[in-house]
Amino acid sequence: MDTTVCIKPPLAENILFVEGISRSGKFLVSNLLAGISEVEPVQYLWLLEQIPVLNSRGLIEDETAKEIARCELDLHCYELLIGRNLNHRKSDKSSIFNYPDVDLYLERCNHIDGDAPIQKFWKEQRFAQFILHESMHHIEFYLSAFHKAKIISIVRSPADLAYSWYKRGLGCRWGKDPKLFQITFSYKTVPVPWFIYPLAEDYLSLSEVDRAIFSIIRLHRLAVEKYRSLSLSLQRRILITSFEHLMRNPLPEITRIGEFLQKEISVTIHQILSHEQLPNLSHLEEKERRLRELKAVANPKLYQELLQLDHLYFQGKLYPLNFN
Repeated sequence: MDTTVCIKPPLAENILFVEGISRSGKFLVSNLLAGISEVEPVQYLWLLEQIPVLNSRGLIEDETAKEIARCELDLHCYELLIGRNLNHRKSDKSSIFNYPDVDLYLERCNHIDGDAPIQKFWKEQRFAQFILHESMHHIEFYLSAFHKAKIISIVRSPADLAYSWYKRGLGCRWGKDPKLFQITFSYKTVPVPWFIYPLAEDYLSLSEVDRAIFSIIRLHRLAVEKYRSLSLSLQRRILITSFEHLMRNPLPEITRIGEFLQKEISVTIHQILSHEQLPNLSHLEEKERRLRELKAVANPKLYQELLQLDHLYFQGKLYPLNFN
């Protein structure tokens, strides 16, 4: 007898995913979202971003994968509504103490559980907010599983990301570092990231720094290809912003986000910008030094490919962004 997964009624329908390549500035976006009304504090669910990777390789059936994702998201949304598992670690970007309304969320710990917090959540039409890493390639999974979800995708200079990945050891840690909580796939018994698997032979022949560069080039190309393949109706559910815009001139980007979500900007936004030390142009001053450091250790051909991609990025030819 065939067994079919049943679909339960959703707890959270207004869902906001903040998506981007690791080191792009997703937690910066989530902290700025504290300045927009009716947006819940950010949560990171490891399982939520692994499910579509496994589903895309036929390891979990479509509807089963989507229902697991919905149940996982609803569970954590409910736990936040009743003040359970709040992040009290003050040094984390996702710490509850980064929110101007921290007392409101801490007070939830004193409330009884049940339907009342859910009814309030529905009445206020609040957004449940979740972080996703390297997920644009699988974005149709989320848009299909969560029919009212909206996506904020933050992008960043490919050259800056490659440097950051190199410094964070992301050219060598996949499948080896127990603190890097990512599922990998075996290529001739060697672990490789999901986005590298079709090109594993090329990737494994590279040095650590070149693997970081190769990964960033690959992830940008996958993201651009997927975004351009989406229907116009799906693209309208995605807002693309950039790390550079948020660092240089954040208020117009926050205004765009507020309009995208159809929510008001809070008076606390100036307090948040001050806490995040924005605007901030210091990252621009360091770029030439970072490029020199990469050039000294990278494969010349791969380094030039990275520079060309970076140039296209700032010309607005990768994503619909205006850097003028």
